[in-house]
Amino acid sequence: VWVYNLRANPAVEIRDHTVVQAMRVREVEDEAERARLWVLAVAAYPPYADYQTRTTRRIPLFVAEPGN
Repeated sequence: VWVYNLRANPAVEIRDHTVVQAMRVREVEDEAERARLWVLAVAAYPPYADYQTRTTRRIPLFVAEPGN
């Protein structure tokens, strides 16, 4: 469900302890960019790789960038 929320409203706030920053998310569509970022995502959180093997759907990948 979180995917539908981000697609409908890409304006988000990201909090790092007490610092809050307005961000805008975009779904990664470009295959080369997605492949590069997927490697980084799995390196940061290895269970993503296992999760992807247990589903036939493609796990959505979003990037948060400054702005609103």
